[in-house]
Amino acid sequence: MPDEKPDLAFIELSHHTDSIHSHLLFLKDLFRIHLVINEWALPYIATSIPLASVRTLKVSGRSALAVAWETNKILRDLGPKLAFFHTAQGSILRALCFLLPRALPLMGLHHNPQKLIRYASFSQSLISRRLKHYFVLADYIRENIGPRLSPGIRVQDFYAVYAEKPAGFREIPRARALRVVVPGRVEQTRRDFFGLLSALEAKPLAEGVEIVVLGDGSKGQGPQLRERLRALGLDPHFHFFEGFVSEDDMASTLASCDAVLPLLHPGMPQFELFEKYKASGTFNLAYRYKKPLLLHQSLAGLKTYQGLCVGYEMGTLVDTLNDLAGDPARLKGIAAAVAVDPRFDPAAQRPVYEAFVREAMGG
Repeated sequence: MPDEKPDLAFIELSHHTDSIHSHLLFLKDLFRIHLVINEWALPYIATSIPLASVRTLKVSGRSALAVAWETNKILRDLGPKLAFFHTAQGSILRALCFLLPRALPLMGLHHNPQKLIRYASFSQSLISRRLKHYFVLADYIRENIGPRLSPGIRVQDFYAVYAEKPAGFREIPRARALRVVVPGRVEQTRRDFFGLLSALEAKPLAEGVEIVVLGDGSKGQGPQLRERLRALGLDPHFHFFEGFVSEDDMASTLASCDAVLPLLHPGMPQFELFEKYKASGTFNLAYRYKKPLLLHQSLAGLKTYQGLCVGYEMGTLVDTLNDLAGDPARLKGIAAAVAVDPRFDPAAQRPVYEAFVREAMGG
């Protein structure tokens, strides 16, 4: 019997891939999904969800208008009932909004939703004349931007915490009492690795602490950081990856850790946005694997994280790690709270998600 579900075009022309599977998981029962994706991003997509088709585009080195024109041709060829933009911002989408058929409903996910605040972004205001339904990555984002939205804009929170266990998933034996994971490559503008280093220079790290940097440690500030750790005699406590981290390694490492450390600290670029308008992909990785977060007190004190994290100040970061190594049971209680939080329950999220999709389609 032929598949009678309507067609949906799921589009990612940027580099955000970590939440794609979670969206596909909810959309697959409603639509036949056609993936339209930047050729660079395709290798980072790991899903067994059936796709009606996959169309790739070359984005790097091309003008926004050229990419928009090609995307428009693809969408007109597919004839979907809904176009979902996984990165609902930027010059390519702005151009597309003037090219796509007016009858085609649009919706998307916004990774920088402060731009949806009225008068905050002229470019986004042009997009929002055409695309008016946006998912955001946490409830506090919806609550904080809701009263300040441009007229007609609708937002709904969605926690992208669902993923498949990859074929190469494995148990990773622990070397020490406490294993903490820092997801992402060594890039100081995104994670305060050198703030961690300064804390380690001030106080000794307990023997039972292991820190896994779940990203490429061979580039950026990685070599400098690793050299300073060696000089301090701390390199046995750290594990870095060389090059691309596979889905197998990422899932296996996160599943085997005790806590996730985002290293978001005051003074970092855009830190204030994380207090109201942004959610790090690191948070959803922690929730996906039912792990507690270790957060600077500026974030740990927010209502949305209470009961799901351990807070610290910069002067107490090493003490916190050492204390947790001596009392791992404290983290087990927090992990249990993450596991039962209804915000991360697909059965609870699905009807809200589907209702927002139908609303975007005019139903």
